[in-house]
Amino acid sequence: MAKEKQLAVVDEEVKDLSVFAVEEGEEEHLSQEELELPFLRVAQKGSPQVDEDKPEYIEGLKPGQFFNTVAGESYGDTLKVQVHGYFHNYVIWKGDKGSGEFSGIMSPEDFREFEAKHTLIRDGGDMVHTVDGEQFRYSDTRNFIVSLPEHPEDGIMIYPMSSTGIKAAKKWNTLHNGRRHEGKQTKRYATIWEIKTAGYEKNGYSWKQTSQIKPLGWATAELAEYGKSFESFVKAIKDQGVKYTADSTNNEAAEDSDF
Repeated sequence: MAKEKQLAVVDEEVKDLSVFAVEEGEEEHLSQEELELPFLRVAQKGSPQVDEDKPEYIEGLKPGQFFNTVAGESYGDTLKVQVHGYFHNYVIWKGDKGSGEFSGIMSPEDFREFEAKHTLIRDGGDMVHTVDGEQFRYSDTRNFIVSLPEHPEDGIMIYPMSSTGIKAAKKWNTLHNGRRHEGKQTKRYATIWEIKTAGYEKNGYSWKQTSQIKPLGWATAELAEYGKSFESFVKAIKDQGVKYTADSTNNEAAEDSDF
């Protein structure tokens, strides 16, 4: 029998992996159609990822904990985050709340024009338009493009915050806006944040949502370089848009909102 060759480095700490780095100008440029963008989510009591009988089950995941929809990783209820970008849109769902089919996205400007011409009814954090008995739900969504400094191998992911998460998203944007250097606004990835979830209850509904957001300090030189390396990719995400699935948003039927 031929001797088996070692094909993988088990302990990356003892090897110099810089030989694998792609030179500038030689990067692969993959389109949205060639990638499945991971989403960062907060597990709820009804999430299939906490149900041992569901194929989506993630071992050890509990309601209120963050998880990655693609890697199937759970991160606990407190997370260190580096933000690389932000965009605001309206996600369109066809069907009942919590079980609708993704039907596209709309910019805030386009949604305001649409809202002015049609009769919409508010249902929690959604605006609902009914056509021939079919519901179309327009979910106001604030999207943060993030990475996790303690889990760099998981790369870039989208953290969409809608319904009860909008208040937290506004707070996050306000705190970022105050992060200045010599009077100038800093890049999103210049700050490392800590976010934490908590439980909420209203009108008989209960859910988990981001509650605490605080800056831990400025990114190290290494993390700043990491952020810079993703600038083009982040721009492509914002330009091309994101395809959502029911599992990729916090569009839970249990959520209510009075924002």
